[in-house]
Amino acid sequence: KISPFLAARNHFPGTLDDFAGTLDDFTGTLDDFTGTLDDFTGSLDDFTGTLDDFTGTLDDFTGTLDDFTGTLDNFTGTLGDFTGTLDDFTGTLDHFTGTLDDLPGTLDDLPGTLDHFTGTLDDLPGAVEEFPGDVDDSKGALEREAAPN
Repeated sequence: KISPFLAARNHFPGTLDDFAGTLDDFTGTLDDFTGTLDDFTGSLDDFTGTLDDFTGTLDDFTGTLDDFTGTLDNFTGTLGDFTGTLDDFTGTLDHFTGTLDDLPGTLDDLPGTLDHFTGTLDDLPGAVEEFPGDVDDSKGALEREAAPN
């Protein structure tokens, strides 16, 4: 009968071969895992780059929003100015409407005003003829007053 030690010794080379095969499998698994980790690291690097690009795009968008906010502020001011101008125009229209409301009365008074003006124009030639005499009379009166008594 073979002793257990000798029996184990006979199996030992096979066990060592099995262990070596297992170590080879384990080494292959570690190599695969290392490759997977490298791929994962590369994916993380890609993600980091994408995140950096997104951050840059977000910064650009924030700048655009800031510009848009400034534009809206300017538009709000312009709209306020336009509202003031519109209010002024409304006041002008109200005044013009009042003037238009007064126009019929003014037009009714126009014939009398023109008759009076015509009468004044009719008197003008006589007044112009008398003017040199009136100037002479005024000059004589001023000279008499200035003369010693």
